[in-house]
Amino acid sequence: MILLGLGADALEPWLMLQVFAGANRDAASRLVAALTKGVEKVMSTMGIHELRGYGRVFAAIGLKSDLETRLGVKSFLASERAGYGIPELEKTMQDRRHQWTLGAAALARDARFNTRVYKHAQAVASGEITAPDYTGRVRALELEFPVAARNLLEVKGLDGPATEDEMRLAEEIDISAGKHRLPFVISAMSFGSQGETAFRAYPEAAKRLDMVSMNGEGGEIADMIGKYTRWRGQQVASGRFGVSSEMLNAAGFIEIKIGQGAKPGEGGHLPGSKVTVKVANARHATPGVDLISPSNNHDLYSIEDLAQLIEELKTINPYAKVCVKVPVCRTSAPSPSVSPRRARMSSSIMSRRNRWRSRRPMPFVHWEPGPSMSNSFGFGGHNGTLVISPA
Repeated sequence: MILLGLGADALEPWLMLQVFAGANRDAASRLVAALTKGVEKVMSTMGIHELRGYGRVFAAIGLKSDLETRLGVKSFLASERAGYGIPELEKTMQDRRHQWTLGAAALARDARFNTRVYKHAQAVASGEITAPDYTGRVRALELEFPVAARNLLEVKGLDGPATEDEMRLAEEIDISAGKHRLPFVISAMSFGSQGETAFRAYPEAAKRLDMVSMNGEGGEIADMIGKYTRWRGQQVASGRFGVSSEMLNAAGFIEIKIGQGAKPGEGGHLPGSKVTVKVANARHATPGVDLISPSNNHDLYSIEDLAQLIEELKTINPYAKVCVKVPVCRTSAPSPSVSPRRARMSSSIMSRRNRWRSRRPMPFVHWEPGPSMSNSFGFGGHNGTLVISPA
């Protein structure tokens, strides 16, 4: 897919075909079928239906200008001193060839970060280790296998006990967001994709802390409707599962999700085995039946379509803030969010990786490390009236 993304018209994995052809009669045909399926699946994430429609759709991080020019991609966060260029690429190839001649060639080590964390979580749940032990082991994993910038950063502690002035200053700092005391949002996750205990815990925690808890596309448990109006947000996505006027009127926020599914482009899919009677009731569905949401919201193909949906939602609940969840691709965040703003939305949700974790809203984008993004929003007519929140 990298070669296709760089503009190749056709590919022939001759070495792979040669190996599989020598195995048995069906191996090569199964290989071709698997590769074709993989290409189609990746293409679908970009909304592309023909191979000729697959162009240069990605960027790079850390490439020097020589390799950036040769590959024809845009590179970010690189310099001639610290980047990766053609000389570095040649050295890597020579090192790999040397390892091959020595018979010491091996695949790169797989961090398997999530698998290791899962094992430690099982250990603390079963009582084999304590909670502090779990925290220490996870921190050690983050240092050994850093997967995000935060894994390499620590909060600098005080040199000594805090003074009375420092404590008073900390209490006086206003970290509120809008009408809520804390500037945090618990990102959307639906009932069915998570268990009932966690599903009930999130809005209750948001109420006690005075923050916002978003609900995913999957409806609300009946006895929870109207209980957390000030702290609850509801999602309107492509499948419309569980959406009703009663539920929308019991929400302070309504989020329109243009794309659906944990993996972009593949849509949402809740297996029938997870669709219990209670889940089916919340989603207005039939127990035991698979529930599928299209990857793209086919109600939305223009600014006018989006404006109509926002107007309908505001008619149902004129007091709720309507949000639109926009995927962030490279540096194009302002562009897709300008159109929803023209459709009278209240806020835009910038969706990036690690979206399952709570994220801090950004009421003041121009104070963040991205002045150009703030300017782009201004040029698009936002004029400081739009709240941008990373999901």
